[in-house]
Amino acid sequence: MRYWAIVIVAIFGVIGCEKKQGNNSSVEVVPAAETEAVMVEPRELAHLLKEKPELVVIDIRTPAEFAGGHIKGAVNIDFQREGFAEAIATLNAGVPTVFHCRSGGRSGQAQSLFESLPFTELYHFAAGSNGWSAAGYPINQ
Repeated sequence: MRYWAIVIVAIFGVIGCEKKQGNNSSVEVVPAAETEAVMVEPRELAHLLKEKPELVVIDIRTPAEFAGGHIKGAVNIDFQREGFAEAIATLNAGVPTVFHCRSGGRSGQAQSLFESLPFTELYHFAAGSNGWSAAGYPINQ
């Protein structure tokens, strides 16, 4: 008797799966898995900048802070401006990207937003511009 119960449950399981697969209207679209940002230190970021020329550096400080000095090639997208989330969403998620602020506070707050996007390679430079210059790396004016 137990054997037949197992066979019947297995048959209904297969039939149920076949119906779901054949009916496209019941298929759920699942967004891409969240990307987890890899934390990097100044030395690691310097290495990434050398090894990955396509790396995009997103500096989320204010424009005034950015004008006072930034990592060479960085793009400024102000965390405090209206439309920040929309601006981040327009980034090319297919290229390696690192984001930072002055010392990790704002970039820590923005991390979940960056991680919610389908980046293939994402880095968080929490030491920020202060950590970059304290480690002796150049700041562009």
